[in-house]
Amino acid sequence: MMPATLRRQARTLWTLYTSRTPVYVILYLTSRCNFRCPMCFYLDEIADPEKEEMALPEMEKMSRSLGRLIQLSLTGGEPFLRTDIPEIVDIFARNNRVQYVTIPTNGSLTERIAATVERVTRDHPEISFRIALSLDGFPEDHDKIRGGNSFEKIEATLTVLEGIRSRVDNLVIDVNTCYSSLNDGNVDGLVDFVADRFNVDNHTVTYVRGNASDTTKDVTVSGYMRLVDDIRRRRAPRESRPFSSLLRAVMDYQRDIIQRTLATDRMQVPCVAGRKMLVVTEKAEVLPCEILNRSLGNLKECDHHVPTLLRTARSRKTVDWIRRTKCHCTFECALATSIIYHWPSYPRLFWRAFKEWWRSRRGLSAAAKAGQHEPACSPSAINPVEASA
Repeated sequence: MMPATLRRQARTLWTLYTSRTPVYVILYLTSRCNFRCPMCFYLDEIADPEKEEMALPEMEKMSRSLGRLIQLSLTGGEPFLRTDIPEIVDIFARNNRVQYVTIPTNGSLTERIAATVERVTRDHPEISFRIALSLDGFPEDHDKIRGGNSFEKIEATLTVLEGIRSRVDNLVIDVNTCYSSLNDGNVDGLVDFVADRFNVDNHTVTYVRGNASDTTKDVTVSGYMRLVDDIRRRRAPRESRPFSSLLRAVMDYQRDIIQRTLATDRMQVPCVAGRKMLVVTEKAEVLPCEILNRSLGNLKECDHHVPTLLRTARSRKTVDWIRRTKCHCTFECALATSIIYHWPSYPRLFWRAFKEWWRSRRGLSAAAKAGQHEPACSPSAINPVEASA
């Protein structure tokens, strides 16, 4: 009988290439947030006094209309301001057999985050959970950007999450840095600082985007690439999953595409947003991605049935516009998904995967010669259709 891990990976590949419905859904749970970060692309929605959120019965209908999901990202606002995240995960586990769930957070609600993560990892051992905490600089710089004593709260949250991870094998803890003018040139050494101070699985970086203020977008590409190079230089923790080297190659290639997109202002790989990936807002508005402000429609108009909405003339027109105009951006999630569906990228991906595999083998050999013990493995945060959300 095929081992469980191999069965899971085979199911992932089968779903990727046979599913007729989106395999990646970014679901906004709320526009509420206890922070007001200047570089947030969702700041207008967060400031909107008329808060509206999809209820569980609406999510149930939406979920039932979809096929299997590989990736579900539960975002906001601050997603942990909702107290029903375990019930939301239950819905998508039951109806869609979702394989990966990511929840980005500012890390301020330590007790609630801990209780929620403890429950979902225990109730759904078949799902790989990724908690991505936003950390935009050294302690003083981060507090200036995010406000208050936010670094101290992140530190407390990381401590309790590391405790949970030691008891389960389906939790990944990441730190994500949003690169903007607020930390441009001030993050040299941050990757080493995080690696030395915290026991995280991955350090990722997102490039400021969307409706963030123009002043926060005034950044140097060279500064972004220095941060990327620092991340590449540090060897990420060893993974136990099959194909891990290939999956990390996707993420590495995605960063190069961002650099080329910024340099040329041209599409590098055809975008699959609106087809393989969807964004659903807290008001049930469906978007192809977080960048393109073109709604495909509202789920309330079709009793929350996603395939019906995607067949409308409005939706088809938007997807056709993306293809025809060669729409391009720096949105990491859309880029990573598009790479997976771009066959011409595969030779480069396989070469990068080989180098990643060789590098990890050399690291293991060096550790063995030195008589060191390898740290326990955690499932990777990186999968075929996930970037840092």
